[in-house]
Amino acid sequence: MLDIFEESWTYQQTLQKGLVQGREEGREEGRQQGIQAAQQIAISIVARRFPELELLARAIISMIDDLHQLQMAAIELSVASSQEATKQLLFSLGSAT
Repeated sequence: MLDIFEESWTYQQTLQKGLVQGREEGREEGRQQGIQAAQQIAISIVARRFPELELLARAIISMIDDLHQLQMAAIELSVASSQEATKQLLFSLGSAT
């Protein structure tokens, strides 16, 4: 009896829908984890180089939810030549969001 139920069109459609939804949820969860990790890396770069800018960095960077933008920001923040250049970069990131 269970075999007949499992082979039914309705059961198969429900199962397929659940698998698709699960994959989509998994992708979104992975995307969110990647964004959070990139945000933390960018904030850590600023905090390590210029601790007095950490709160500003945290406020601005936490609003960015584009992974590519966060990756590029981390690179730019890591090579910024001074505290003033870092601050200007943070403000430009803030105005871009």
